[in-house]
Amino acid sequence: MNDQVITLDKNDTILQVRSKIEWSDGRRVILVVPRGAQALDAEHEMKLLRRWADEADVQVALVSTAFNVNEIAATAGLPIFSSVEKAQATEWRWQRDVAVPVIQRATPLDPDEPKPYKPILDRLGLAGWKLFLTLALFGAAVVILIALASILVPSATVTIVPQSIVISDASEVILDPTVTIIDEANAIVPAKLDRPKLSGTVTVNTTRKATAPADHASGIVTFNNLQGTEALIPLGTVVATTSGVTQRYSTTITATLPAGFNARVNVPVRALKAGPEGNVRPFQINFIEGPLSAQARVVNLDGLGGGTIKEVNIVSFDDRATARQRLNAELKQQALSVLHNSVGEEVYVVPASVEVIVLGEAWDHLVDDPSDTLTLKIDAVASGIYADYNDFETFAQRRLLRKMPEGFQMLPGTLRVEADPNARVEGNSAIIKVRAALLATPIIDQNKLLDDLQDLPVSQAVKKIQERVKLAEPPQVTLTPSWWSRMPFFRFRTNLFVETKQ
Repeated sequence: MNDQVITLDKNDTILQVRSKIEWSDGRRVILVVPRGAQALDAEHEMKLLRRWADEADVQVALVSTAFNVNEIAATAGLPIFSSVEKAQATEWRWQRDVAVPVIQRATPLDPDEPKPYKPILDRLGLAGWKLFLTLALFGAAVVILIALASILVPSATVTIVPQSIVISDASEVILDPTVTIIDEANAIVPAKLDRPKLSGTVTVNTTRKATAPADHASGIVTFNNLQGTEALIPLGTVVATTSGVTQRYSTTITATLPAGFNARVNVPVRALKAGPEGNVRPFQINFIEGPLSAQARVVNLDGLGGGTIKEVNIVSFDDRATARQRLNAELKQQALSVLHNSVGEEVYVVPASVEVIVLGEAWDHLVDDPSDTLTLKIDAVASGIYADYNDFETFAQRRLLRKMPEGFQMLPGTLRVEADPNARVEGNSAIIKVRAALLATPIIDQNKLLDDLQDLPVSQAVKKIQERVKLAEPPQVTLTPSWWSRMPFFRFRTNLFVETKQ
């Protein structure tokens, strides 16, 4: 049987006991508990030991002669013996609690498998820990000495504000879609010509009045049987007049012509076209369209009436012109935003170059059609010249740097560029006025300046700084400790901060 005997130390904690169980190699672990051991002197610690044994999937027995250990081990279900020999010779009554999940062991139970790597300090033992503590104490001493040196050795913070100057420029720039590089000498900046698609719809009220057919004429016609056999008169059978302008009517019901010569049936009809033209006198309808004309004849014994006209709005050429003018104005307003959405926000679109090119029109009514409204849809493209803001800034910066006095440098982040919206278009190019400005500050050799300040009285250091650099305000010198009156001897103990008031 694969047993491992572990003798606990009197001062071991319960967590150290757990660690020893996890690092054990045996299936059964015998813990030798000395008298006065602190780790297993309480019932809850015994129960924790039992749970950890179930998690590690090993059996644990105790060897102890202490009364209290025997008593609380029994409550936790842990076997306890008076000697190691008895524990090894006895079959333990151990039943694992299946409710406790098994946790993967840090070490294998198979003794033939390689043992886990132990840290070097564990392998060196007490000597290793002494070496570690010695090195740790030495490192702490070094840190303390450095901290004391930083406190005791004087340090200084110098803040200066060099006097800055404004450099500005205003020039007319040609935005040319045919070039690809910036020519600051001739004031030419690359541009592009974009033509995104756009469309719009407008509806206007018609203004011209006219008369138009309103109601359909209606009445009764009589069908006479010519062949004597019964005949069906389908719904929608067309009858018509034969004199003057032909007027056509259709039956509004399905009827049956009775058998017998000259048998009759009356059928209601309605004019196919609305208006008063469908109103006719008696005996004007006498023609049947279709095969039924061979079986019967038709006549209106009474006149047909009810066809009327009404006054309506109709589409005129003026309405078309109004719709076209209104929609073109709306598309002109939309074109600038459509161009911005097409090319992005980081560009400048020349407003004067924006125009709408109509590709096609679609009307919902023809001229003279009766309608209260007229709707027009236009498909077009928005044409416009635009340039990248970055190109404007590059052009402006190059122009300004040419004006930079010797001994000055550009202050980063101070470049400002403004494009005049009142541009003009000449052919495929646009001419626009660009204004730009930036701040320039004196070039400072910080290393040389700090070298000159070493170990000087503060008043002399301030005077030397003012001689070397043209300042917008007196320099600020802060010493640590505050009672020290000279600049630090070591240059690295002086920090120089250059600020600019914009």
